[in-house]
Amino acid sequence: MLYENGYDNISVYDGGWYEWLMHDDYPVQVGDPASADCQHTTVGELPTGKAAK
Repeated sequence: MLYENGYDNISVYDGGWYEWLMHDDYPVQVGDPASADCQHTTVGELPTGKAAK
């Protein structure tokens, strides 16, 4: 998914989602991509689950 969105310097490591949540402008997908309920937003727009800085 990251490669498809133009990110090319990525790694999978423990803490990845936690680290991603530290950046308000990073994109996130909420919901099943095959569902009509799928939403695309940014970390800063998430209503819950955002890590404290």
